[in-house]
Amino acid sequence: FKKRVGPLFQARFGGTFPFLKSYLLRKYGYGSHFGNLRSTDGEFVLRQLIDMHIPVLVDIYTAAQIGMTRIYGQHSVVLVGYSDRYTDAWGNIHEEYYLIDSEWPRLGAFSVAQNNVDRDGDGIAEDYPGNRTLSRAQFLKLFTTRCYSPIFPSQALHDQWYCNTFTQHVPSIWEILVTGSNDCIKLT
Repeated sequence: FKKRVGPLFQARFGGTFPFLKSYLLRKYGYGSHFGNLRSTDGEFVLRQLIDMHIPVLVDIYTAAQIGMTRIYGQHSVVLVGYSDRYTDAWGNIHEEYYLIDSEWPRLGAFSVAQNNVDRDGDGIAEDYPGNRTLSRAQFLKLFTTRCYSPIFPSQALHDQWYCNTFTQHVPSIWEILVTGSNDCIKLT
């Protein structure tokens, strides 16, 4: 993304502004939008997308806030999985989110094997998606912006999902550029 947006890439603000990420995804044939889950059950939406095998850009570590509104995150990661609550071989309870984080554990040290851990006690590391694991509590603490951009194979598939999932909403210019569209799940 850095190469495509030039001076609009601002590392101290999370790299590329969120609305530009979703714009670039659409420009290159993917389906996306810059949304915000502040007014709805965000975990339900994120887990629904993962269950559909749709990765999701999420902003973590708040970078900017106006009043009580967190407007975007300091760091973008791709959410690629989650676990239901489970107990490992040593009796520890886990509920986790799995991410692709290009800067984890540090810039230049990315490895998909980083996430593999022996949880069943057999001495063999199990494969987990992504390269970074956050507990559910850690993820929710870091995902305070509630900003997200799903990455669908096409805009048509995205639009169908959006229409079936959320109430009709025309985002303001402020939402489009700064906070993300206020996405609210349809009540059935």
